[in-house]
Amino acid sequence: LLDAAEGLCTFVRTRTRLDGSVHYTDGPNDDSVKLDPAGANEYPGLALQALAASNRLRPAEWKKDAVKRGVGHYHAAFRARPHPLLVATVAPAAAELYLQTKLPEAAAAALEMADWL
Repeated sequence: LLDAAEGLCTFVRTRTRLDGSVHYTDGPNDDSVKLDPAGANEYPGLALQALAASNRLRPAEWKKDAVKRGVGHYHAAFRARPHPLLVATVAPAAAELYLQTKLPEAAAAALEMADWL
């Protein structure tokens, strides 16, 4: 199962962008938010959680970097437009990132979102 999970993480990697966002629709040029506005609060956080959990068992620098960029991006999105589902999906990824790296910005993101919730 770990090999299958690693394959899924490789797919998720193709969906992460340099700004930290996660493209969650099929077409590479789709405007995800226009096609599925509610998904912006749910799918990216779940993808980041998966990468963070995978990194615990099969560490890879790219996973840690993707989660770090993603937490930063979605923490800023949370500040602009707080939403409970965004918190519920991104805060666990931020907490896991902190446990693995001790990055203060990961702890700050997790705590700020959890306090708001």
